[in-house]
Amino acid sequence: MIKLNFDQDPDKDEKYEILEITDSLDFTHFIKKDSIPDKLLSQCRIIELNYLETIYFQQNFKNSYQERGNDLFNFVGYRNEISMLEILLMLLNRKLNTIIVNEQNQVNQDDELSLHVKIFRDDQKEILKSVISKIQSLELKVLSRALDDFKENRLSKPPFLFNNTINEFIMDNSLLFENNNNDYFEIKENLLDSLLITSDKAMKMDQEFSKVIHNIFDDELLETEDDIVLILFLIHESNNKNSYWKNFFDAVKDYKFVLMNDGDEKQKLQELNEFYENLSQSIFSNDLPNDLFSKEIFTFENFVWASNLLDSFQINLENKRGKKFLGIMPL
Repeated sequence: MIKLNFDQDPDKDEKYEILEITDSLDFTHFIKKDSIPDKLLSQCRIIELNYLETIYFQQNFKNSYQERGNDLFNFVGYRNEISMLEILLMLLNRKLNTIIVNEQNQVNQDDELSLHVKIFRDDQKEILKSVISKIQSLELKVLSRALDDFKENRLSKPPFLFNNTINEFIMDNSLLFENNNNDYFEIKENLLDSLLITSDKAMKMDQEFSKVIHNIFDDELLETEDDIVLILFLIHESNNKNSYWKNFFDAVKDYKFVLMNDGDEKQKLQELNEFYENLSQSIFSNDLPNDLFSKEIFTFENFVWASNLLDSFQINLENKRGKKFLGIMPL
C-alpha cells in the first residue's frame, strides 16, 4: 500500500483543485507485483506539476477537462514524467528499506508469530522489488524516447506539454527496458548526460565559459549555485550557432512565461532586476572575453528569458553516488 501526501507543497491548493477536477482525491493505492495503478501514476503526475504546468492546465484545460476525457494526466511532459517516476521510486525504495531494517531487528526471533510476519514481509519485499524494477524500466523507456525526440528534432511547441502522441508510446507496455539494478543506473546516467543541460556539462564542454565562471565565483560558491551557472550558460549558449541544444534554443527563443497574478509578476521582475544588477557588477568588473558576456548579450531581457526557462524546465535529480544536481529538460 502506498499513501501519498503533499501537505508541504507550496502549490497544494491549486493542485488539490486539479485533483478534485480529475476525481483523484483517494490518496491510498494498493500495488501488485505485476501492475502499477494508473490512478497512482496520474496522481503523482499532478503532485509533481511545477508552477508552469499547473498554470498551463488551469488556463487551457480546467474548464474543458470533462470533454477531453480522463487520459490527460497519462502524460504531462518529459520533465514532469521523470520527476514523477523519481519521486515514486524514492517512496517505494524507502518502504522497502523500512521492511529490510525491521527484518534485521527481528532476525533471531523464531516464534510462530514471527514466522508469519516473515512470510508477510517476504511477500511485501517481492512485490516492491518487482514494482521498482518496472518503474525503473519505464523511466529508461521515457528517457530513451526523450533523447530520440531531441535528436530527431521532434519538439512540440513550447511549453512541450500534454502531447498525445508521446502518451500512446508511454502506455505501450511491450516496449519496456529489460534491466538489472546496475544496468539501470548506468543506462540512466548515460541517457541523462546525453539529454539534459547541466552546469557540470556546461563547464566540461565549454572551457572558455568554465574559465569565466571560475573568475566570477569562487569554488565554494559554485557548489551551491547551479541555478546561476545554468542561467548564464543559457544566455551564452543560445548565441552559439553550433550548440548541441540548437533545436531547443530555436524552439524557445521567444519563450515567455507570465505569472497569472500581476502583483506576483511585478514582484518577480523586481527581484530579478536586483539580482541582475548585482550579477552585472561582478561580470563587467572582470576582464572577460567580449563574445561571452558583452553588454549586448548579457541584457536584463535575456536574463529574464533564461530565468523563465530555468523555472519552467528544471528538474532536480540525484546521481548514483548520491549527489544532487539540477538539470534543464530541453523538450
